[in-house]
Amino acid sequence: MPDEEEWYLAPIPLGYYSYPDLLNGTIHIEDIAEINDAMRVESENRWRLNEAMKPNGG
Repeated sequence: MPDEEEWYLAPIPLGYYSYPDLLNGTIHIEDIAEINDAMRVESENRWRLNEAMKPNGG
């Protein structure tokens, strides 16, 4: 897992939530965990797709 700060800040530039949401408690640790899981899955799927599209299947 990335360091704590990266873990909770990484979804912000991707539009999952805003920094004020983090500061005012709108977003909860469980939400951040689910978002990070979804980001990891999306990244893995994107990598697999890119690998599959390479000549000879990667």
